[in-house]
Amino acid sequence: MKATRVVAVSTFGILFLGGSAKAQSQDMSIDFTMRDSGVVGFDLVRGSYPGHAVTSKGRIRIDMGGPARNIPVPGFADSGAISTIYLDSGRTVVYLNSKTKKYTQFNPFETIDNLQSVMRSVGATMDVTFTGDPKVEYLGEGPVILGYKTKHFRLTMGLKFTTTLMGRRTTSENWSVFDEYIAPELGHMPDPFREAASLTGGRGTFNKLYFESIKRLRAKIGKGIELRGDVLSTTTDSHGKKTLRTIREVTRIERITASNDLFKIPVGYTRVEFPFGAAVPKKPAR
Repeated sequence: MKATRVVAVSTFGILFLGGSAKAQSQDMSIDFTMRDSGVVGFDLVRGSYPGHAVTSKGRIRIDMGGPARNIPVPGFADSGAISTIYLDSGRTVVYLNSKTKKYTQFNPFETIDNLQSVMRSVGATMDVTFTGDPKVEYLGEGPVILGYKTKHFRLTMGLKFTTTLMGRRTTSENWSVFDEYIAPELGHMPDPFREAASLTGGRGTFNKLYFESIKRLRAKIGKGIELRGDVLSTTTDSHGKKTLRTIREVTRIERITASNDLFKIPVGYTRVEFPFGAAVPKKPAR
């Protein structure tokens, strides 16, 4: 699952929409922290970063103080000043870079399809299969966080990626364990982390397989806000084995009246095209 960084196996998140229409009508502000330790690519990472999320009328904004490694846009990933906005039931996703005054927006429902089309045009293919059945386990009562009792759920999933390009085949495998501490008492309120991830599920072959499986697992967990998430992800490829652990913990929850300006692109920002992104309106999201 990487959120402005969305911390997850997939670039576009992993969870499903659990809130009701009534819950989405409530405005909510959440502060949280993210802690990383492990290897990403060839880099050793370790740090703690502040984050802030706001939900309002089905819209979501997540501000992240750390690196956003999942954003494949030059100048965005390591700026440490990225905000992600989800609009139109997930049909529009906007990244704002407050340091460079730049933004990019795209339609995630079509981005994976576009990427696959580009790969096919150069004779490349990517196959994704599960290594073992995805599963969810209830591990009992979790800790009390911010005065709320939590339930501990563990999701496990393994994926194998096989890519063929110019006659050369490469494979990599990822095994991820998600320990999630859910507060059922807050089930009437929207969970920005699970909802944001659900809004970025695409229609591509890989996404459909992946998200439908995750949705079935999530249905077993039910409603509630994830007050703590602990993800241990191990990737094995031709360069060896790499492990990354990411922990997110909510530190404050508050009901608010959110300003519509939070979900608009600020005046004076310059647009940067999103690689493989589907066409979206050229005018800033309003």
